[in-house]
Amino acid sequence: MKNTLKLLITIGLLTCGSFAIAETDTGVDVYGSQINYAEWSAETGTKTVWTPTTGKKFVITSWIFSTGTACNMYLLDGDTQLIGKLNFPATSGETFFVPRISGSTNNPLKAWVSASTTGSITVIGHEE
Repeated sequence: MKNTLKLLITIGLLTCGSFAIAETDTGVDVYGSQINYAEWSAETGTKTVWTPTTGKKFVITSWIFSTGTACNMYLLDGDTQLIGKLNFPATSGETFFVPRISGSTNNPLKAWVSASTTGSITVIGHEE
């Protein structure tokens, strides 16, 4: 059974629609925003979350992280720390509305976790 992300688009109090995105659907364009996803399965280390189109930069508008194990997490712009060190307790998750833009074109967005965890990160944004 595939995990899915259910996204509900709301503007003010007006709901515009909802849809499901499978875990393998990375880089999906939804109303001008891209949704990128990576997951860990009892793993430690770095995952590439978003590889922008050649000649473009990623722009993060929001992101969601969840973990089954207590861990530290960093977001990396290529190999440079972009956000972190964030500490998460076991079986937790958090949504962040922290806009960030890549420092260089063609840099991938990566996420790193410190402990063997089962979890995921979903990043919403666009390219410029």
